[in-house]
Amino acid sequence: VISIIPVNAVETISISTKANISDIIGGKVVTFTVTESSLPLLIFGNQNIEEKQINCDISYKIKGPITKSGILSTGEELILDKEGSYEIQAKFANLLFSTNKSYQYNNYSETITVEKLSTPEITYNGKYVSITLDEEADIYYGIDETAPENSSLYNGEFEIETEDEIVTITAIAVKDGYVTSDISKKNVVITKEKNAD
Repeated sequence: VISIIPVNAVETISISTKANISDIIGGKVVTFTVTESSLPLLIFGNQNIEEKQINCDISYKIKGPITKSGILSTGEELILDKEGSYEIQAKFANLLFSTNKSYQYNNYSETITVEKLSTPEITYNGKYVSITLDEEADIYYGIDETAPENSSLYNGEFEIETEDEIVTITAIAVKDGYVTSDISKKNVVITKEKNAD
């Protein structure tokens, strides 16, 4: 069977908007890409269609804990750092016109959920400080005026060496892809050993 393609056949160009979602400390980051491919006039079996990434403007809308819309260039980042569910839509910002080509637009639409880590629990047994968390994540802790996110990584219970009677312990949990936990704070009364007479 021989198929005859009309001389005036119109080439179809597919324009597809896609999203790349990556995990970062504090939430997620979204970047958009747009690809262009020429759909063949005749398709034989499993024919590969070559896609070419193009640089262009992308129109987007986000509804959720963060609601915004606007125009981005390919590769620009959107940060989702609030807990909740996001409805994200994106599309090629400009319409193309040609006398010998038709354009097929494949827009992007997806719902993304960003979770928040629970607050670490600080306990003191009179000698050692322990910090626990429901999820698997890194915990950072600080003593007195030291902010936990700028202090020590928690690796297990520890003893406080100080002359103060009351010490404030703070802790925070962080993990890629999750909103950072609230800061946990606990004042502990240091138990000192009494010297024998």
